[in-house]
Amino acid sequence: MRYTVAGLLVAEKSLSSMTLSLDITMKNKILMGVVVVSVLILNGCSSQFEKGVKQGCYNMGGSRSYCSCVYDKVEEHYGRKVMRQIERMSYLPNDLDRVMYQSGQQCVDKL
Repeated sequence: MRYTVAGLLVAEKSLSSMTLSLDITMKNKILMGVVVVSVLILNGCSSQFEKGVKQGCYNMGGSRSYCSCVYDKVEEHYGRKVMRQIERMSYLPNDLDRVMYQSGQQCVDKL
């Protein structure tokens, strides 16, 4: 089998565009997850807060392990006390969207 420089460059460019496309798709899924969870939080979920947040994530295409990972990381960042305040809508951190996005990035291997 013969390989040419041009053929290898085309293959490399094709692989790069597939990787870029995959990166954009992953970022879109993470962003959609952040939006869904934020909407659930802003709408004041019931006493089934964690379950509702995770269900919203599942509905957007997240796997159970991904959605659990994101919720756990957010809870780890804020602690249970703050999470209860978020649930009751008595407190909404200014950086919640950033923390959720970063949590999603850290859990992307579980998609």
